[in-house]
Amino acid sequence: MTRRRIVIVHNWIEVGINIQNRQLAYELSKLYDVWFLSGSRLGAKEIKVNDNLKVVEWPNKRPTKLKDLWFCWKFFKEIQPDIVMAHFTGIRLSMIAAFFAGVRHRVAWYHILSKQLENLVNNKRKERWMIRKFKSGFLFSNHIITFHEFGKKDAMDFLNKRANQISVIPNGMLLKDCTEKIGFELQRPVFLFLGRLHISKGVDTLIKIFKIISEKYPEVQLKIVGEGDMGELLKEMILKSGLEKNVQMTGKTFSYEGVFGYLQNAYALLVPSRIDNYPTVIIEAMSSGVPVIGARSGGVPEMIKDGEDGFLCETENENDWAGKIELLIQNKNLRNEMAANAIKSYKERFTMDKHVENVIRFIESLK
Repeated sequence: MTRRRIVIVHNWIEVGINIQNRQLAYELSKLYDVWFLSGSRLGAKEIKVNDNLKVVEWPNKRPTKLKDLWFCWKFFKEIQPDIVMAHFTGIRLSMIAAFFAGVRHRVAWYHILSKQLENLVNNKRKERWMIRKFKSGFLFSNHIITFHEFGKKDAMDFLNKRANQISVIPNGMLLKDCTEKIGFELQRPVFLFLGRLHISKGVDTLIKIFKIISEKYPEVQLKIVGEGDMGELLKEMILKSGLEKNVQMTGKTFSYEGVFGYLQNAYALLVPSRIDNYPTVIIEAMSSGVPVIGARSGGVPEMIKDGEDGFLCETENENDWAGKIELLIQNKNLRNEMAANAIKSYKERFTMDKHVENVIRFIESLK
């Protein structure tokens, strides 16, 4: 039987979701012939990983030029893939090239929700242009993959796609070497925010929440890990609220190991997003045995089992958030029970093996 030919379009680097797609490529190469088209620089035009997996470099780091489109079209015509699966900035040109090269199955992963696009720029004219550009890539795809049912509904409405054109595949995470930490014995509970400092992430609401918390529990700390355009505003809010001893901003962590280092010392992870698609940090926390308190926003409610492996709170409802945080502070046994359930949730729903299994099932459904 002829092996199916698959192209994955993303970045061949060990950062964030790229790590998972590298691992996915390895696993798929056991069954199929796989090419990985990478925007990140390889140091060579092509790398042979194994007999069934090759990594090929785009002409440009960000594939947005006609040169990249021409390269992609020629590449597809040469290898004649059955399936092209694309992510992020690679979607637009690869889907157009695949369409005109006659690729039968053109799969685009839906990483950004429609409401998130509105928060990327302040200029309405630029926003309209960005939305048109974003939609144009999906116009040439005939399959879309979302991480959850909320994303599926959003893609149907925003991209005008039919339900049978959209599949739901939760992301998986390749677990790094770290210790599952169910018990917690630190005298000063440290709550953690880990992500981009952007208005959509809602991190500013945590300052208001911890003003409430610190008045009753002065020993409790909040650690904010990340960088972004809200950095200076957050520092001002911390000073005005008198929270210099309770809230620490550490800046960005540049390594995957650094992320898990912070999680290993966290009492709970806080995800107060105003809008979010599928925060990978929730999976990272669960795999480390860290409960998650998240906002009822976007795809977050489909990741957290409220009252089991964490809590869900109303977005920007400071009293709701303070109440749930206080529950965990007062009840260490509850916190540790949620930690055990978080690990269970990771193993049942978010492992890399489960993700690969779901992707293979999707590939085999394409006729």
